[in-house]
Amino acid sequence: MKREAINIVWLKRDIRSQDHEPLLKAEQAGLPYRIIYLFEPSLITYPDTSPRHLQFIYHSIVALNKTLEPFNRNVDVFYGEAPDVFEYLKEIFDIKNVFSFRESGTKSTWQRDKKITAFCKQHRIIWQESQ
Repeated sequence: MKREAINIVWLKRDIRSQDHEPLLKAEQAGLPYRIIYLFEPSLITYPDTSPRHLQFIYHSIVALNKTLEPFNRNVDVFYGEAPDVFEYLKEIFDIKNVFSFRESGTKSTWQRDKKITAFCKQHRIIWQESQ
């Protein structure tokens, strides 16, 4: 069974619709795309994450989904570590590109991004990170 070719917009810290280069690149790429946000257990339990921060993320996603609704788009929310979620999505879709912002975060997000870089290289997925 042939999997649908798609691109992914991976929202990390920047959950907004205006002036969002990864979303613009996905729109211009000419393939269907999914917008995803990951609630990663390792980051949720990290000392610098608070319930208030998680609530802000949730409300930001709700607001973004209201903005995206007229365009028949929404943010797919996952609970899991990034490598596991990307592996799951790869089983369902033929992922061509991942668009995200390059983040300067914690050591744990840097390690996670190194794993996703390796995953993308292994599966010939182009990961385009905007500044």
